[in-house]
Amino acid sequence: MGVVPTIKRCVMCGVPISNEYEDSWYRHIRIMYCPKCRKEVIRIQNADRARKFRQEKQRKAEFAEKKLKTLEDENRILRERLKGLLNDIE
Repeated sequence: MGVVPTIKRCVMCGVPISNEYEDSWYRHIRIMYCPKCRKEVIRIQNADRARKFRQEKQRKAEFAEKKLKTLEDENRILRERLKGLLNDIE
């Protein structure tokens, strides 16, 4: 496990954001970004989450469409066979 520095800096811009002796220890070890960069990181994370959600939704829709097409083809084939059987009986 690594050593936590006495003064932590923002991962993105390097601005000092926390001092071990002035802040709560748990806040000090948890904080990673300054308030300005935090907004940007949250925006990026939300965009990634939305992109993944849209991709998954599209994948599920494509799968459902493929499954529907397969079922329609099976129904068409079964109807043709049924018509053939009914014609043979008559």
